[in-house]
Amino acid sequence: MGLELDAMILKGSSSSSHFSKYYRWESLLHQGRRIIVVGDLNIAPTAMDRCDAGPDFEKNEFRRWFRSLLVEYGGPFFDVFRTKHPDRRDAYTCWPQNTGAEEFNFGTRIDHILSAGSCLHPEHDLQDHNFMTCHVKECDIMIQYKRWKPGNTLRWKARRSIKLEGSDHAPVFTRLGEIPGVSEHSTPALSASVNLNEKTTC
Repeated sequence: MGLELDAMILKGSSSSSHFSKYYRWESLLHQGRRIIVVGDLNIAPTAMDRCDAGPDFEKNEFRRWFRSLLVEYGGPFFDVFRTKHPDRRDAYTCWPQNTGAEEFNFGTRIDHILSAGSCLHPEHDLQDHNFMTCHVKECDIMIQYKRWKPGNTLRWKARRSIKLEGSDHAPVFTRLGEIPGVSEHSTPALSASVNLNEKTTC
């Protein structure tokens, strides 16, 4: 069986730009394609995903739209990390750069892996058979790659910030299983890497 999988990598995309992207994802799903969306989506979907979420945090229109994409809210996509870790708190992927936030894990989870579509088994049309439940074996945040680590020099010294080198994000990974062999091939025509400068509040 061949593997047909569309991967969309979103780098620093603005929340507003995702509205238009969804029509493309929806079209691919109607064609029976399988989709994985990965990257910095700049949206923390629920209050659990941000350290200082206020009482109106989840009322934001972009957060409501993002949640509408997810299976638990009636959409087609699994939030892979949250599906694997539904109750894990303080699980963040990004921390403010200038406040020493990494040292105290004062962050937000805005880097995501989303999955939608059928599994690769012959009986893929059976209930509970989908790409997430059948093929995603593991997903986690690689906090070992945070810039600040125990033992580092304190972030603040004499009221001046000490710069930490590297990204203010930690990568998220997933491990797939029961995937048929795929020969070496070029990037699928419908895949995309999007890099936008516009930013929105996460």
